[in-house]
Amino acid sequence: MSTFQVERTKISKVWTHPNADKLDLAAVEAMAGMQFVVGRDSYKVGDEVVYFPVDSLIPPRLITIMGLGGRLSGKDKSRLKSIKLRGEVSQGFVFPWNELLTYVSGRCEEPKEQPGDQRPFSDIEAILQMSSSDNAALTVALGVIKYEIPEDGSGVFKNRPELLKPLPEGVSMYDIEGVERYKNIVEMLLDQPVWISEKLEGSNAGLTINAEDAAIPNQRRFSILLGEGDSHPICDAIEAQHLAARAREVKAYYNAEQVTLRGELIGP
Repeated sequence: MSTFQVERTKISKVWTHPNADKLDLAAVEAMAGMQFVVGRDSYKVGDEVVYFPVDSLIPPRLITIMGLGGRLSGKDKSRLKSIKLRGEVSQGFVFPWNELLTYVSGRCEEPKEQPGDQRPFSDIEAILQMSSSDNAALTVALGVIKYEIPEDGSGVFKNRPELLKPLPEGVSMYDIEGVERYKNIVEMLLDQPVWISEKLEGSNAGLTINAEDAAIPNQRRFSILLGEGDSHPICDAIEAQHLAARAREVKAYYNAEQVTLRGELIGP
């Protein structure tokens, strides 16, 4: 499972934007290899900030506080995406820790709360006052969640939510940790020569054989329950590759109660 959370961290690097007189580029300690655009001379190395990662869905009151009204993406203008500003990629957003603390502790006028806020600011103050903040708790307290691509399936699954069920017990949503959180790996690989010939983008697919020996096809976040006459590419691929029989062989070999195979579905 990849880590998604708002980070209480520090600015680790600031350098001049090559194509803009009023902008700088910066990075934070928590996210190796990630840069973002900031105002010229607005931050210096060591400044304590709150870092909001790409794909953050930010509640309305935080949007107001941080001056992001109309600058974000999505239907509700609340999604933080990677963008290019004057030719440089900006990956995430930072806001001064002390300014956020000032709003939350009531020393500044708080913007009017709007629908979508998860907690009143009074409940967040204790978390912000901690000397070493729990980033997972901070993320929940601020009401920031990760944007997820809607999974409504394909074909007959359009507008058929009843065909998507929770993943089997013991099977977690599939995700991969981003390398940006492992500074030593990034630094090790930066100077290595590589040859990229092709990138194949697939869709996560899985198959669980449970304790009752039932075969349950899975997407990244859901199981698939087909009705009579229904079809789905993942189910078709499982049948064509005889994966249920293979999974049962693995389950029997290890004398396991439950087995899940995971893979990528690529191609038409």
